[in-house]
Amino acid sequence: MNYFELIKLSVKRPNYFAKTIPLNAPFNYFAKFFVINLFLGLLLKAVFDAVFRMRMELFFLGISQIIFIGTVYIIFTLIFTSVLFLLSWVLKGKGKFKDCLKIYYYCSSPVLLIWIPYVWIPATIWMIYLLVRTFKVVHKYSLISAVVNVVTPFIILGLIVSGLLAI
Repeated sequence: MNYFELIKLSVKRPNYFAKTIPLNAPFNYFAKFFVINLFLGLLLKAVFDAVFRMRMELFFLGISQIIFIGTVYIIFTLIFTSVLFLLSWVLKGKGKFKDCLKIYYYCSSPVLLIWIPYVWIPATIWMIYLLVRTFKVVHKYSLISAVVNVVTPFIILGLIVSGLLAI
């Protein structure tokens, strides 16, 4: 399946999208999909900032930030996926760490939109939904366990960010 078919499938048929995750595909298949989504999303953010704020220098600033923000987000993804894996292990999931990372990368199509103001909320909810559906299939556990597995790290992350902003 090509890039645009995967994006379309994740929007139009998320349950089928979750059931057809090709876990036996090489890791770089998933990594390419994630990196394309991440950097295309950051490029969209740079364009959005420049166009809607009518300041072209924001575009060039956005381009220069792509590498920094992209690298930080990739490191964050590894940490976040580690937490997802630990929770799936506690919940007696059947997948491995590599499977968790593949799932996160595979469900990354909403990352295209999380950089745009006011769009990031539904995009994040959509990503959580895709992750829940895919975790349920790959780890072979109930929907409730999948929800607990995926939503808990997001709640913890929200509490950490809230605490940092309150300082």
